[in-house]
Amino acid sequence: MKLRSKTSLIMVAIIIAVLGITGISYLYFLENSLRNSIYDGLESISDTSSQVVSRFLDDTRREALSVALALDKKALEERDIPKIEEKLRELLGIFPKFGNGMFLLDKDGKLWVDYPKYQKTRGMDLSFRPYFKRTMKEQAGIIGVPYRSVRTGNPVLTFTALLRDASGQALGLLGCSVQLNSPLALEGIRQTKIGRSGFIYVYDKTRLLILYPENARILKEDVKPGANRLFDAAIEGFEGVGETVDSHGVPMLVSFKHVPGTNWIVAAQQPQSEAFAPIRAARERIIYGIIIAVLITVLIVSFAVRGITEPILRLRRATMLFDTGNAAERDGCIKELEGIRRGDEIGDLAIAFREVCGSLDKTMISLRDYAIDWERTFNSVSDAIFILDRENRITRLNRSAANLRNIKPEDAVGQSFYKLMHGTDRQPDYYPGPGDLVTGTPHRIEVKGILGNIFKLTLMPLVNESGEIVGTVCTARNITDQRRAGEVLRKRERELKVKSRNLEEANIALKVLLKHKDEHKEELEERVLDNVRKLVLPYVENLKNGKLDVKQATYVEIIETNLNEIISPSSKNLSSAYFNLTPREIQVADLIKGGKTNKDIAELLNVSLRAIEFYRENIRRKLGLTHKKLNLKSHLLAYKS
Repeated sequence: MKLRSKTSLIMVAIIIAVLGITGISYLYFLENSLRNSIYDGLESISDTSSQVVSRFLDDTRREALSVALALDKKALEERDIPKIEEKLRELLGIFPKFGNGMFLLDKDGKLWVDYPKYQKTRGMDLSFRPYFKRTMKEQAGIIGVPYRSVRTGNPVLTFTALLRDASGQALGLLGCSVQLNSPLALEGIRQTKIGRSGFIYVYDKTRLLILYPENARILKEDVKPGANRLFDAAIEGFEGVGETVDSHGVPMLVSFKHVPGTNWIVAAQQPQSEAFAPIRAARERIIYGIIIAVLITVLIVSFAVRGITEPILRLRRATMLFDTGNAAERDGCIKELEGIRRGDEIGDLAIAFREVCGSLDKTMISLRDYAIDWERTFNSVSDAIFILDRENRITRLNRSAANLRNIKPEDAVGQSFYKLMHGTDRQPDYYPGPGDLVTGTPHRIEVKGILGNIFKLTLMPLVNESGEIVGTVCTARNITDQRRAGEVLRKRERELKVKSRNLEEANIALKVLLKHKDEHKEELEERVLDNVRKLVLPYVENLKNGKLDVKQATYVEIIETNLNEIISPSSKNLSSAYFNLTPREIQVADLIKGGKTNKDIAELLNVSLRAIEFYRENIRRKLGLTHKKLNLKSHLLAYKS
């Protein structure tokens, strides 16, 4: 046997052994990985569903307590039914999940008011209900046992809150009824599918089915002890995942999780035939792949190895050494190619490969430079850029996009874009699908992200060479500050409008007050003038007719003249002319205006002549007559006109 034949047989045996061992090991690893993945998925679903149910029960119980606290204690004590009904109607708009009814029971368990109204239950004795007995016994609100509603026939759960009067005495209880199959309650869990036929159901430790895909089985205890091994173990306290047979005899994978604070148990199950279908398919494909690989290897080795010569080995070594980034390996590749003899197809192939290597080397260097430039530009853009596939999973993102959630780019790749931006895998209604985008036309929307920021998104379709849309390029710009600035500006504008309106009203009020002041002033002036005419001037006239000496007569005449000037219309002008004169200067000015000489004025005022001359100079200076050839008497008389 030739060496090449021996080498071929050894290579075939080695390849068969390697492929067989590798395939079997990979199959074992894959089966365990898939099984563990399925178990982890079911356990995660049951755990998440348990938390959802727990949050629903806690939130609803707090909402029932809020409804009770919102009721008027006086109306409760007086049993003011119209007022209580109106309040319940208002609260139903705030807590729509209580649409099955909110009702009040007195201390004896009789229903005396409810909303929405249902006349058949008014006055009904419900003291036999477990939720009434527990609430009155514990003196606190509780979560009842599910039952079918008298109103609708649907499965419901009642949340209670104790009602007290102003002194703290119990008046009865408030019941808030929630339909379990309502979208506002737990219908989402009941409708959840695991795979094609797996589902989630909820039951309590009394074997009562609370949630189940089949409506007919809800609120029934039709799982007998022993029919489902893990079902019974969960009632005893088991939590986890395992294989079992359900009450219908179907092998199942099921995960159980207890709802904290209740006797409820959440179960997530999937038929084993469906769950392990990928394992069976993977096993068959790997086995077929190993067989086909072995057959192909045997044929190739048997017929091709015999014709392989040293030039092929050299060419292979040259190919393995080719690396555009390593100069030493590139030189080794060239040496191997030069060692291949010329004149045959292998030699021609070596020459062509050498030329291709040179061109490829240049191309790779250019592509590497282009890639570096593109990556640098891509990451230098301040806006967040996401490249998505048709399922809206992230395939690439720039540094600004990664910084939005403080996440590494490699950790974000493969995640749902909606999960990253909005915290949900479900596509919001206002997002267009890839089929809704028009090539070359950007689609712009504004959305609110998971951190409360507002983003302006620009969506552009990503197409391949044939024009088919294969993904989306999404650019996100944070416009939260712009929106907030706009809100602040609009708020300031509203405040300015209010202040302007208040200022206009104050201005109107001020004008009214000024008008009233002017009217009051005119009225007061008229009253003073009338009193002077009626009460003062008659007595002055009597003095003139009496026996007076010359000096006294002069004083009376001056008094009468000044009083007449006071009550004359020109007195205002005269007063304005005297506004900066002293009282003595005003006396002197009046006497000058009356035609008195300096000597007469000095005698009347009992002062010296030099003092009167001093007053005259002051009067001329204050009236602006200094260094002017104007008669002071004529100037003063001019104010009368």
